[in-house]
Amino acid sequence: MIFLVFSDIHGNFNAARKIIDIAVKIDADFIVGCGDFEDTAILQLIHSHHRHFFSVPGNVDGPSVLRNMEKLNICLHGELIKINSLFLGGIGGYKMKQFLPKLINKLTCFKPEKWVLISHFPPKNTAADRFFIGFHIGNRKIKELIERLKPIACFCGHVHESPCITFYQNTLIVNPGPAFKWRAAIVDLKNMTANLIKLK
Repeated sequence: MIFLVFSDIHGNFNAARKIIDIAVKIDADFIVGCGDFEDTAILQLIHSHHRHFFSVPGNVDGPSVLRNMEKLNICLHGELIKINSLFLGGIGGYKMKQFLPKLINKLTCFKPEKWVLISHFPPKNTAADRFFIGFHIGNRKIKELIERLKPIACFCGHVHESPCITFYQNTLIVNPGPAFKWRAAIVDLKNMTANLIKLK
C-alpha cells in the first residue's frame, strides 16, 4: 500500500493542489493528513479528489475543523477503521486527552494484527520530535502507545524542524515535515520504506 503523507499545511492551498497532483501521479492508495490544516476548505479540496483521504486535527485546529472532518467522513481522531487487511488508527492534537482513551479502547477490543498510527504529535525522544534548539518536544503518550500496541508505522507532524524517516523499536516513524513549506512523504508499507519529497 502506498501512502502520501503530509502534515502542517497551515492553509497553503497551492501545496494541497500539489499533494493531489502527486497522489494521482504515483497512484497513491491513501492520502493522510496529520493535522494543522487551519482552513476547512483544504479538507474538502483533497477529499473531492481522492476517495481514501483520512486525517486528524492538529493542535491549532479547532472544533470547526473536527466537525468538517467528521462531516466528510475522513476523521480518524480517536477512531480505528479497517480497509482491506489494514487498520488505521488516529489521534490528533485537538483535545487529545479526551480522544486518546477512545482509540486505546478500540485497539484493545479489536487487537489488530497490522495497524498504522496517524498522529499529530510525534513520539517523545525520537528523530521526529527534535526542536530547532536541540531538545525533544514530542509526546510521551504517543511513545507509550507505540510501545504497548505496536503499530507497524506511525505518521506524525507538529515539529517542523524534524522531517525524518526512522524506526522506534519495530515501528516505522515518518515525520514528512511541514506541507506549507512544500514537504511531504511517500510511504510504501509493503516494503516498509519511505521517501521525503518536495512538493515543488
